[in-house]
Amino acid sequence: MQVGRCTPIQPVIFIGLALGGVGLPGLLSLTWMVALGQASYGLYILHIPLLAYFASSERILKVGTRFGWVPFCTYSAICIGVSYLVFLLYEEPSRAFLLRHLKKAPLPRSFHLAKTYPTEEASG
Repeated sequence: MQVGRCTPIQPVIFIGLALGGVGLPGLLSLTWMVALGQASYGLYILHIPLLAYFASSERILKVGTRFGWVPFCTYSAICIGVSYLVFLLYEEPSRAFLLRHLKKAPLPRSFHLAKTYPTEEASG
């Protein structure tokens, strides 16, 4: 199926999601779906290095089922697990640290300069 054929359906999907209610919004608010969403950036960053590691370990162990369902499911479970651990042990503490320290930081100098110099329209 070509992606272009789905284009007329997209506004209906977006309006349905915006209005909330049952169905997809309820599914996306399930605890395990929220956890997957939180791990998604780590998954995006880590899936290629993990794939390289997984492929090299298959060569070392001489496993011949590289493209079968079992290796794929194993790889997927490891990727999701590692990504969620990275979220819990690195992303969330880093975010909390930055929020704690950025609230105390003064405004950048450029912000103050922008307020003190008149624009060309005002100077005339």
